[in-house]
Amino acid sequence: MICIKHMLAGIVFTLPWYISGSLLIIDSVPIVNSTAVPSPAATGNVRLITVYLPAAALDNPTKRFPCVYHLPGLGGDNNSFAVGNQNIMDDLIKEGQVEPFIIVHVDPSLVNGIDTDGKRRYQGTWYVNSDLNGGFEDFMVQDLIPYVDAHYPTISDKNYRAIMGQSMGGFGSQYHGITHPELYCAFGHASGTPFFLLTTNSTLVAPAQPSPGFEMFTFNSFILPEIPTFGPNAGKVTPDNGPLSFSIFSYAAAFSPNVNNPPYYVDLPFEVDAESKPTLVDGPFFVYSPVNGNQINTGKSLVARPDIIAKWTQFDPYLLINNNVETAKKQGIYHDGGSNEPLNAAGARLLCEKMASLGIDSEYILFNGGHTTCLTSELCARYRTIFQMISTLFAQQNVFTDDVRIRLSGNGTILLQDNAQCSLENVTVGIETVPNLNITETNIQIAVQDNATFTIGNTELQNPAVLQVGNRFTKAIIKANPDLQNHTVEGSVNLNGANASFAIGNNSVFGIGAGVNDTKTNTLNQTGISSLTNLTRFDLAIQNGTFNAQQVAAGTEQSSALLLIGTDALYNVTINPDTGKILGGANIVFATDCLQRHPLVQSVAGINIPGGIRNNINTN
Repeated sequence: MICIKHMLAGIVFTLPWYISGSLLIIDSVPIVNSTAVPSPAATGNVRLITVYLPAAALDNPTKRFPCVYHLPGLGGDNNSFAVGNQNIMDDLIKEGQVEPFIIVHVDPSLVNGIDTDGKRRYQGTWYVNSDLNGGFEDFMVQDLIPYVDAHYPTISDKNYRAIMGQSMGGFGSQYHGITHPELYCAFGHASGTPFFLLTTNSTLVAPAQPSPGFEMFTFNSFILPEIPTFGPNAGKVTPDNGPLSFSIFSYAAAFSPNVNNPPYYVDLPFEVDAESKPTLVDGPFFVYSPVNGNQINTGKSLVARPDIIAKWTQFDPYLLINNNVETAKKQGIYHDGGSNEPLNAAGARLLCEKMASLGIDSEYILFNGGHTTCLTSELCARYRTIFQMISTLFAQQNVFTDDVRIRLSGNGTILLQDNAQCSLENVTVGIETVPNLNITETNIQIAVQDNATFTIGNTELQNPAVLQVGNRFTKAIIKANPDLQNHTVEGSVNLNGANASFAIGNNSVFGIGAGVNDTKTNTLNQTGISSLTNLTRFDLAIQNGTFNAQQVAAGTEQSSALLLIGTDALYNVTINPDTGKILGGANIVFATDCLQRHPLVQSVAGINIPGGIRNNINTN
């Protein structure tokens, strides 16, 4: 646990970054247990981190919080996203969109050029162990996480720890999230570098007409256009030819280093001679045009080195997931890519689809923009969305101790009569259909009669709960199971009894339905893809009895709600004014914006209409 003295010391050095009560602390992590990681930016064998502490951590020095590790891209360091994330998190917490958590910003940077040991380096470690770059994977696992848990008020449990990143950091979050499920309950990436498209799945984004050398399509696209035709490096493959060539050398330094192979100290995944000139073969070969992205015929192709490609595939998330299916099913997973970066967008989509084919739920979002669009502004949705997904997973672990899935073949009725009682506390209950039965509609009816009671959450004991109706799905699962495309959900709650009661307690949620299905939302740079199925109708009929939805007084805090998410749903509330009662003052929320991605994202601040129930109230 971080002590007050340490916090106050941090304030002295980070006063310009002290915003809205939250705090950024620059700290040095000693490398003790792992292989030395070259660290030219710091004195001694240490690595810098920048830690975001939410205001709640400063106000409650004995409280412990979940923790997210944020990995920057190639050339980035521990300060790349620290200030931007502070602004975004402060806003999200203020809006009630996420619970407070700590963010640790990691520094993976290396020099770009000759290091002090005389060997060439390529800016970043790719977060793996390498003979050239050092043991950065070991550093994160053996040094970084134990240090953070010992010096900051984190909850030292994988269920309260997640990892995320952008570009190179996106690859790192995939790699660590998949290979270290014992450490992380969730991982997400923004434009994560899909280097597997260079190796195992280059054919998935290649031309429609295959040709010899086809497996080298993406390597050809990166390397051939940048080979100079004159000067000292004419005809050679070097890291100085251009940014795409440099990226291949950076990959090689991580995945196929060779400290005995100067001057670049790597083995490339294609044939080159002693002067670094590539072996080329003739034929109709295609690459991406660097000007407009179209495919053009170069007439030449590189020649693969299968032994080196085999080394690269050992780090391939697309293949690694095959050996980690069951653990990944228990994690929260998020992918995104930009419409102006076809390779990264294809990589995110294909990895999501691969996971779907293995029965792994994950979320894929295509946003409007390029590789670095909309990362640091608090107005942008990319990191906001990842933070919300991760907060949802933390909420499941922190608040809801169990997650029950009731799978029905189509329709279902919950009928409570006489003095029957149904109470959900500290639990998430999901009612969903079985996709492979080709069921296209779910209709869930809850009827409470006589003196029966149905309660979601216990306000007095502060035991919240969630009842969710509708299948969880992603765009990738829709692609794997097209029948779900037209799957619909209907729901109803009918109260008809002198003392019949349906109650939703504080911080609890009754969520029915769906979200925006692959259409643009009014959220900047985001395409909405819901994690629930399409809601077509919901009826609340209070003939006789009491509908009670509690509400927390402070407008920025969580409140219970009947959460209705959909684009075309018909909501009807029918109340008998003589015998029916609505108490508690909580909102029935109609959300068409996919910021509200899942009922477990409990807060509805910024989306709900204050002041009570809306949408087709009928008191006749």
